[in-house]
Amino acid sequence: MLSLLFEEFLDNREKDFIEYLRGKKDVFSIIYRMEKDLSVLEDDILSVKEVSEKLSLFVDYIKEIENLPEKRIRIRVNNGLKMIEKMREWFLVEKLKCDAEKLPQYP
Repeated sequence: MLSLLFEEFLDNREKDFIEYLRGKKDVFSIIYRMEKDLSVLEDDILSVKEVSEKLSLFVDYIKEIENLPEKRIRIRVNNGLKMIEKMREWFLVEKLKCDAEKLPQYP
């Protein structure tokens, strides 16, 4: 499992996006806070190749919003929320295996 810093990074993005959609935060503060939080992530998190790749794609996708019209920004923010959920699912939720053969058999 990954560190709490990664989970906090995703939580902060989610909060920022929701605040943006409610009109309480601007694009520049979203990008600034994302870059600041990204600099805090530890090397052990970023050294996981799959995490590093997905996180890089996410950050690049979001950074571009400052040059987009309002309608496109809202679309990217909504897509960003979906990407956050996917990253949580991929990297923060432990996968459980079900071994049906070991379950007791009832008559």
